[in-house]
Amino acid sequence: MLAGALTWALAFMRIYDGELTRTEASRWIYAHVPTALTLSGDAAGQPRQVQLPIKDIALQPGEPFVATVRVSAQADGVGAPLQRPRFTLNYVEGEGLVQVRLLEAPTQAELGVARQHIGPAASTIAFNGVAIEPDADYTLELTLLDGDSIRARTSVIANQHFDEGIPFRIEGKDGFGWYYRGLSSTPWGDMPVYNEDDPAKYEMFLRALDEADYIVLNSNRHYGSVARLPWRFPMTNAYYRALMGGELGFALVADFYRFPRIGPFVFNDQEMPQRLVRPEGVQGTPPGIEVPYPKAEEAFSVYDHPRVLIFQKTPAYSSALVARALSPYVDVRTVRQTAFQASNTPGGLLLDQHMREAQQAGGTWRELFPRASPLNQSPLLAILAWLALIEALGVAGFMVLAAVTKRPESRGQGPDAGRRTQDDPASHVWRLASLVDGGYAFAKVFGLLITSFVAWWLAGLRIAPFTSSMIWAIVVAFVAVALTVGHLNRNAIITLVRARWSVLLVGEALFVTAFVLFLLVRIGNPDLWHPFFGGEKPMDFAYLNSVLKATYFPPQDPWFAGGAINYYYYGFVMVGAPIKALGIDPAVAYNLVIPTLFAMTACGAFGLGASFYAARSNGDAPALRRAVAAGLIAATFAVFIGNGDQIRVVGPAWQKLGGIEQGVAAPVAFATGLLKWLGGAPLPIAPWWPYWNPTRPAPEVMIAEFPLFTFLYADLHAHMMAMPLAYLALAFGLAFAAGARHRSAIVLGAVSVGMLWPTNSWDYPPYLLLVGAGLVLGRIESDEGERLGWRRPLRAAGQALPTVVAFVALTRLAMAPYLVNYGSAYNEVDPWSGDRTRLETYITIYGLFLIPIGFYLLRGLFVEGRTPRIILGAATVFGCAIGALLALGEAPIALIAAPVMLLALASAWLPGRSSPTRLLWLMTAGAFALTLFVELFTLRGDIGRMNTQFKFYIQAWLMLSVSAAIALVWSVEALFAGGRATAHPLPQAFWRVAFTAAFAVAFFLAMLYPVFAIPAKVDDRYVRTAPRGLDGMAYMPYAMRNEEFAGRQAEFPLRHDYDAIRWMQDNVAGSPTIIEEGAAGGNQYRWSARFSIYTGLPTVVGWEWHQRQQRAALGAPVVEDRVADVREFYSTTDIERARLLLRRYDVRYVIVGEMERLYNDSAGFDKFEAMVEAGDLRIAYQNPGVAIYEVVPHTIPMMGASAR
Repeated sequence: MLAGALTWALAFMRIYDGELTRTEASRWIYAHVPTALTLSGDAAGQPRQVQLPIKDIALQPGEPFVATVRVSAQADGVGAPLQRPRFTLNYVEGEGLVQVRLLEAPTQAELGVARQHIGPAASTIAFNGVAIEPDADYTLELTLLDGDSIRARTSVIANQHFDEGIPFRIEGKDGFGWYYRGLSSTPWGDMPVYNEDDPAKYEMFLRALDEADYIVLNSNRHYGSVARLPWRFPMTNAYYRALMGGELGFALVADFYRFPRIGPFVFNDQEMPQRLVRPEGVQGTPPGIEVPYPKAEEAFSVYDHPRVLIFQKTPAYSSALVARALSPYVDVRTVRQTAFQASNTPGGLLLDQHMREAQQAGGTWRELFPRASPLNQSPLLAILAWLALIEALGVAGFMVLAAVTKRPESRGQGPDAGRRTQDDPASHVWRLASLVDGGYAFAKVFGLLITSFVAWWLAGLRIAPFTSSMIWAIVVAFVAVALTVGHLNRNAIITLVRARWSVLLVGEALFVTAFVLFLLVRIGNPDLWHPFFGGEKPMDFAYLNSVLKATYFPPQDPWFAGGAINYYYYGFVMVGAPIKALGIDPAVAYNLVIPTLFAMTACGAFGLGASFYAARSNGDAPALRRAVAAGLIAATFAVFIGNGDQIRVVGPAWQKLGGIEQGVAAPVAFATGLLKWLGGAPLPIAPWWPYWNPTRPAPEVMIAEFPLFTFLYADLHAHMMAMPLAYLALAFGLAFAAGARHRSAIVLGAVSVGMLWPTNSWDYPPYLLLVGAGLVLGRIESDEGERLGWRRPLRAAGQALPTVVAFVALTRLAMAPYLVNYGSAYNEVDPWSGDRTRLETYITIYGLFLIPIGFYLLRGLFVEGRTPRIILGAATVFGCAIGALLALGEAPIALIAAPVMLLALASAWLPGRSSPTRLLWLMTAGAFALTLFVELFTLRGDIGRMNTQFKFYIQAWLMLSVSAAIALVWSVEALFAGGRATAHPLPQAFWRVAFTAAFAVAFFLAMLYPVFAIPAKVDDRYVRTAPRGLDGMAYMPYAMRNEEFAGRQAEFPLRHDYDAIRWMQDNVAGSPTIIEEGAAGGNQYRWSARFSIYTGLPTVVGWEWHQRQQRAALGAPVVEDRVADVREFYSTTDIERARLLLRRYDVRYVIVGEMERLYNDSAGFDKFEAMVEAGDLRIAYQNPGVAIYEVVPHTIPMMGASAR
């Protein structure tokens, strides 16, 4: 470490080897930037030139111009006589015959005289046989003999305001006093680039660039800072991009910098978001081998060792170039942000120039997903290859998890574990394995997480691009590491597998069964859109495709060209890694991802259920079988059932089928209708009711989503992709509570918890708290054999605090590449004052979980010892009191949630509990707390409480699935397996019957959902006759679309769009920007933005409301203006205006189809043919319904999408 610090110190000291870069640049200017008169010649055999301190030369007939000439040995570096001197007039206007006399100043003796025609093409006068001595004074006399007038001038140097202008005053030279001029077109002679972007500033740029001969960027103060405010300075950013890209007719001629350096390696610490074109022959600091390095703050980059760039105007310059580069941004509505607002929207949520160019250059569809690939020719091969990769990651993940989650050899089990036989290998496994199966149930998602996490970090830091070969290299490395870990822990893993092979086998069978089940569901309905119940699959598929096409991270937003995805997108990276590695067509892979996530979630619930149960039992075979049963019940509760509201859908339908409308009594109609339905009669309901309506059980509950609906509806949303990760995080929490404390487990657990934030940020806080609680409980558990008084847990918590703090810090570090690019607008909660969930609705949703949990907790009031009964009784009374108070405050569910929450909380701290059991009850209490929270608060900016409710309801469901499964097994043991009799006066037989009946009814109601919802969703397709399979685009050639807008209506086949989309996938190189109808007049969930959805290409703007949500930190106008620009582009008849909009957004392809014609004025479409004839566009593809135009880049220069 010391050697490294010294090495870096030496590298940093290299900054100060030479003089300040601004001083060095000043010397270069005095030597190379011409004044009105330049003296050159040979000194000691070397060519030299000296810029004379003359700003203007004006020659009129009969009016000689006299100048004093002096060459300083010190200031000009000319120590020997200057032989054969040549005088050059610079920036000459006019022409004529000029006589030039060179005289010795003191004596006025003539040294030479010459006559020469002077003009812009020839302005040098040479004196042969003459020498100019250093530090001697001479007089130069110029007389116009023939011609009207001749003028020569010095160079105009444009510095940036609020920075140190150069050249400095050095060695007696006053740069702007005697040698050069600043700008006369601006008040202070420099460029006021920090002025607000407006038409006046545009005019300033035009005048200043016309006037300037040289532009000096004295540091990165301006071009670095305005790049962080792209919405405030869109035109200024365009100026710097064009200047540094060599697109304004100014070329870089000198570059001076002092970076930390070790040998040839240069650590560039200067922020430069723009791409700098460095022509051959640039003078200044010799280049080195650049090493990526974090960027320095302004104290270093502006003051300590600034980088100075000098640009010279070339003959290629013209005002038209400037206008073409900047005019697209003259009428842009800017966004003035405070410092806090800007820091909350890094880079304006736009990609910088380097990232944008890298993203646009990569992601060629035909290379990523070749149609000729066997995996894209055979769906069966695709399925098998997919499963093989997931299984390989699972096996590797298992070896790592089994090794890092085992307890230390000296550890026993918790205080409420049974007696064990020390010599029994199975008992040895029971003592060492913190997870009953060594983590096998979580291994697949763990392997997928780690490999995608490494790829994401490497691409996020731009160390390596996100490519198929990179992913495979990481997979191979992960497998190699796993094999090494497995070899080092082979005895423990072999013993675990031998003792727990049945658990592993059941877990694997569950995965395969769940995968196949939902694979069949997706084969039955693979469509990626439905006109009414297509959900948000279009957005999800667009984002997935954009991630798959990404070269680095963050990926570009497919619905906001030039922008970065400002959404929790990591889930797309996680599921996208195997898609990109295998090269499977995303429309097919989407329908492999859904079953995979479903199966992983089922396995996660199984692993937690089995492990929580096992943590409290002894290690015999019956206990293992009950652990497996608990796991299977947890999996069933988690993903195979719904809430109890389906009876509200099918019950009235059965009655209607049975003739209730004809006067048949309700019970008779119900029975008759049920029998008719069993006989094959269809239910008289809408096709979507069985899968949709139970998630909207009452008006006051906006969305009561549960996992089976999530997977059945098949929107690849963040909360779906987070489900298996949430169970993985809980597995680490359980492992920590059970005593696992290997450092690697803490690091990997932190990664698992931390990556919940960029996957689905709602999940991070509750699971962080639970895993943190596991760490604390593990410390309590480590005090084996000692009585746990109230002081001991507090002391253990204090001892665990450093570990918990480090764990939280690691979770934040894990997500760092996401946080540095994310802008959040939803950061506060408000009290909820709207309709509250009714008690009967709450029971309908959570009744199946409440029965076993409530029974087992209340049972403790009668079977526990005196002290626990007092604690539980107090918790019950206190909970009922709180519930009553909240119910009076119009939160009726508190009558159930509050007592159960406090009972669970109290049960977690009863004496004699093992730490895993404590964690189980803390998780239960937390789940009910979440359901109560949404009755009292909502996220500010939410649509009512829609997202707040369904996001937290999903979390509560996942947690309660496991808790209820454990409580069910424990309750059954207590009631039917000889458990301790209750002290309640009612007999045990009563409780058996009551519990069995209540649970049976609740389970029957919950099972109605999959029975009716799955067939309904499979059959509810856009086109029922479309082929079934895995291709999510296969419906399109068979579908007709009806769209209506502003009194206009259009019916058209999707076949035309399908063919055009396939053409773009096969023929477009890279990921250029397209323009299409993306917002559909503000109507969501239409057929708009379809090309960006199915190709992943960025469109100017997609679905308006979704973009307004994701860019809320910037305000709605940034999206609304783009929507207006797209409308104007298609509707305008002004070709020049259309050209300007194409330049503004760097558009490469223009889509003209039925959607564009419907949602825009028809008069504007004639211009496209005119633009083809003018050479602005060419027809790249055409079919009867769609034309795709390619922008000809030479006529409309691509300047990059700065903002808007």
